[in-house]
Amino acid sequence: MLLHRALAHDTRAGSYLMKPIFTLSMLLGAGITWACNPSTSSPTPGGNGNAANGNASNAASTTAGNAASTGVGGGASTTTAGPASGSSAGSGTSGGPVTCSNTDLSTLPIDETGWVARECNSSGIQGAWYCYADPVAPTDCMNGVTPYRAGSGMCISGETIMDETYAAWGAGIGLSLNDTGEAEGASVKSAYNASMNGVAGFQISITGTTGEKPIRVGFTGAAEDTGLPSPFWEVPGPGDYTVMLADAVVPAAWEDTANAGEYADPTSIFDMQIQVVGGGPGAGAPYDFCVASVTPVGEDGGVIVGDMPSPYGSQVCGRYDTITLGNQYMVQNNVWNDNTAGSQCISALWNNGDTAGFVVSPSGISIDAEIGPASYPSIVLGWHYGQFYGSYTAPRTLSSLTTIPSTWSYSVPTGSESYNVSYDLWIHSNAGAQEPQGGLELMIWTNHRDTVPIGSIVSQSVSLAGGSWEVWYGQNSRGWNTVSYVNISNPTSISLDVAEFINEAVTRGYAGGGDYLLGVQAGFEIWRSSVEMRTNAFTISIH
Repeated sequence: MLLHRALAHDTRAGSYLMKPIFTLSMLLGAGITWACNPSTSSPTPGGNGNAANGNASNAASTTAGNAASTGVGGGASTTTAGPASGSSAGSGTSGGPVTCSNTDLSTLPIDETGWVARECNSSGIQGAWYCYADPVAPTDCMNGVTPYRAGSGMCISGETIMDETYAAWGAGIGLSLNDTGEAEGASVKSAYNASMNGVAGFQISITGTTGEKPIRVGFTGAAEDTGLPSPFWEVPGPGDYTVMLADAVVPAAWEDTANAGEYADPTSIFDMQIQVVGGGPGAGAPYDFCVASVTPVGEDGGVIVGDMPSPYGSQVCGRYDTITLGNQYMVQNNVWNDNTAGSQCISALWNNGDTAGFVVSPSGISIDAEIGPASYPSIVLGWHYGQFYGSYTAPRTLSSLTTIPSTWSYSVPTGSESYNVSYDLWIHSNAGAQEPQGGLELMIWTNHRDTVPIGSIVSQSVSLAGGSWEVWYGQNSRGWNTVSYVNISNPTSISLDVAEFINEAVTRGYAGGGDYLLGVQAGFEIWRSSVEMRTNAFTISIH
């Protein structure tokens, strides 16, 4: 937009992994408990459940069961508002620091809150633990209660029963993987890109008993019920397992299922579900099992140690205050617009390497839509008004660039705030430019709310970095052109090659191969907010 400168988871019982539907139920003290919506109490069959044609083995509930048997998650984050359900998760964005019950960030937290904050693991996972069950067999999965058992983990008990209609398909423990987590029904559940986060599978420890019934570890591919089974990997019962995403599949032998043979898509997973198989012919059995630990693993099955950034230095609150991260990056508060009401502070996160982040705390930041944005708290690599910061120390021509890989995980509000999450590239024909006038500002909007870019739409959908983007172009009134690529799906984490966007802009004639990339910035353009926003982890390298 405007300039951001410092001015001065063959028997088919339980074949359908359940996707419960939840809404906010009640507030309990400082926390919030999420509950199953009673309006979804009638189960629906998944796939072809017609007993008359011999396909009754496919009938399984894929939506929330009755309130007495449907799973929920709940509880609040240890220090922030915001608990979670199977499809709506607690908040990791509502202000204040997050306290993690796990000291080892390679594992996922399992505690009484039912919430996994992104800040508490090295794999970018954020969501809610919950239990779920069919509406027929007895279970202790209770509406509005986190399925946590102290000293054991996330637990569920009950009994599988013989049921040739497969209505009694089983029960399990689930975890949503990418939830924003706001209360009051505002939570947004999105796909988790395991590949982007280096996650190829999970080490899972399951304790207790399932009465010799197998367990299926499945991975859902949509936020809402599709009526189709989800890919899964079956294990014989409680024990320690490494389940790889590449092994999760809907059995090809299930020929009456529309997606038979479908594998899990590692770039788009919504929930991991660990389910005891029920239903079908044969005797039922009591079960009482717990998910004791879950640890993401890489392609080699090894634990992802990760290297998440930690707090670095002190918070600064001056409008143009900056924090230098060694010779890697600079972080700036950058309340650059003189028409801004309110105030803003920023603190840096760093791992003493190539991963950085920051936490910005606006207070009453507000500006008229046509004047804004008010501020651009951001990470800077390279040029900012004639001065260079971090490891990119001199301009390079666009034609000399090969790749600019970058990853970015962030937490943003979803209320009445107005902002975008954007990369900001400065391109100029003059390698020694001190000001942006006469150059090109290339913006990559990965997420936005209640804002639009400068200019007008020149393309409704362009495929870049595995996603779809609008392209906007126009002239900034202060003397340079701006091209903006706006992500259509509004993710909360992204992995991309910035060079793809530069090449696209060159193809359109907005820049030339002889022009120079002066620098890259990444942050939040804020028009209106009093809610903490956070870059959890950011990396970029220019080649």
